[in-house]
Amino acid sequence: MSTQLIRVAADVIRMYFKSGEYKKNFNAQELADLVVTHAAAAGVAAMAAGILPGAGTLVATGIAVGAIWTMYYRIARYLELNLAKEAWKAIASAVLSNIITQLAGVLVLEIAIGFVPGASIVAAGAVNFGITYVAGIIYLKALTGIFAAGKDPKKMNMDDMSRYFSTAAENVNAKSVFKESKSVFKEMQKDGSLKEKGSRTTIEK
Repeated sequence: MSTQLIRVAADVIRMYFKSGEYKKNFNAQELADLVVTHAAAAGVAAMAAGILPGAGTLVATGIAVGAIWTMYYRIARYLELNLAKEAWKAIASAVLSNIITQLAGVLVLEIAIGFVPGASIVAAGAVNFGITYVAGIIYLKALTGIFAAGKDPKKMNMDDMSRYFSTAAENVNAKSVFKESKSVFKEMQKDGSLKEKGSRTTIEK
């Protein structure tokens, strides 16, 4: 698993305990694994859809948005945050739009690869895994900012929460994290953990 992902998760935990919001004990590995599991689920789902050259990659946003909001909601439940599913869907859509904008040039290349016969399945998986992975980093960064500011996310409304996610999205280098995610994707595909982790959870629409 990415050392950067573990490090960012550890920052969240440090700020979580510093803020006094320590009703539930957890560790960085568990928090980071929630991100990786949902990224893997997105990658596996996309690979299942990537039968025709390019088609799987072109549906990246459809699969990714489901994976992102499901991941956001489940991490919120893990941290005992109270924002409703509908709120997380809205936040996830906004984050995805930001990621797509930052990765515009990169995704054009990935989609082009998807039109090469035999490469579409892997390209679709890598794109969806990567987008979800980047969204996970943004989520953890947003939580770090919230706790660092001494805010209690349980008392925040959607508008307040969205502002922290917008700031985090602007401060995350999506291209760099996406590049890192491809290495994680390839390693997980090679050792078989991609399918194993991806089958642990479902992506809701």
